[in-house]
Amino acid sequence: MGASRIKTLFPIPRLLAGADLFAGPRSLMALRGLGSSRTLLLTGTSLQPELRAEIKKMLLAESILETSRTGTAEPDWHAVHDIMACLRGTTPDLIVAVGGGSILDLAKLVLLKLAWPEAGHGDLARPFAAPPLKHHIRMCAIPTTAGSGAEISSSALVMDPASPSKTAIITHDFIYDVVLLDPRFLLGIPRPVMLASIIDAITHAVEGTLSNVDHPLADTLAETSLERLGRLGKQWLSDETDTSTILQLQFAAHQAGMVQNHCGVGICHSLAHQLARFGIGHGEANGVFLPEVLKFNGRDPKVAQRLKHLESRVGFSIVERVHELRQAGGLAETIHHLWPRMRGHGSDPNPETLARDALADICTRFNPCPVAMPQLASFFPRV
Repeated sequence: MGASRIKTLFPIPRLLAGADLFAGPRSLMALRGLGSSRTLLLTGTSLQPELRAEIKKMLLAESILETSRTGTAEPDWHAVHDIMACLRGTTPDLIVAVGGGSILDLAKLVLLKLAWPEAGHGDLARPFAAPPLKHHIRMCAIPTTAGSGAEISSSALVMDPASPSKTAIITHDFIYDVVLLDPRFLLGIPRPVMLASIIDAITHAVEGTLSNVDHPLADTLAETSLERLGRLGKQWLSDETDTSTILQLQFAAHQAGMVQNHCGVGICHSLAHQLARFGIGHGEANGVFLPEVLKFNGRDPKVAQRLKHLESRVGFSIVERVHELRQAGGLAETIHHLWPRMRGHGSDPNPETLARDALADICTRFNPCPVAMPQLASFFPRV
């Protein structure tokens, strides 16, 4: 990982990227260059059988342990322990993760436990507390959505065992060594899932460029990715089988993930993270909160000016484009539309509790405007 070994909590502009990015329908051929003695192949159950078979054919490994995770819930330590049990005390030298953000984060957590088994929850909560993790293990990601940016993120989100909120674990060793962007893995993706993931990527680009971290190196990435996400997201709706459009969306989502990783994101993400306990997908949650968060932060003249400049560069209103994508995907328009689903999940959606956890979320510290608990609570309805 080279310079990525440098641990810094200071917002010094830097450009941190993965080692190798392969793209296009032939990108799986790169797997043949990743010879290994023992490979862990971690996938979701929705992976098409023919693509699963092609991955296994391309892997030049002496042994392949394949495990699939059911559902789309956020990873927790129970899921990590289940995979560790499947390994039966062996350590792979290559982990290939195929899936959306939850699968890619789960693979990171497995890497963490393999390299740092004695870590306690207090250790994990401290950013960059982990020792080097990749002495003998390489990581390869094959994303199946165009949105999470998990393949290029230094963080992994895990459901906290002490509370139903998410906890971010941060180390640059979580950035995948090899990333394969193959549009075939997104063919047949349900429209709500695709559009929610695009909204997620849009939120990364917008919150990243508006964050309190001034990062000129990331501004161009944010503008380029946002313009493509907004334009090509609508174009994809006219032909959901166009692999050229899908691939460009994958590139744009990857770039937006880089912006998020360099600049942080704000309270839209902090608020959205709290809805995971109710089974609400992250992209849909971001789509609900982003317009209101932009309105809140836009009360600051400097933020309003930056947002106006960003929209002039990309050529559309961010709020209007998110609204169009939500409608096309049948996604919730407001938090009020989500509230019945949240209340039916078995947990009480108490605004004060959700605001408290959002305030403690690491993303809140990157918001361009200071925020307190009462302001965060106001984003949730009182029923």
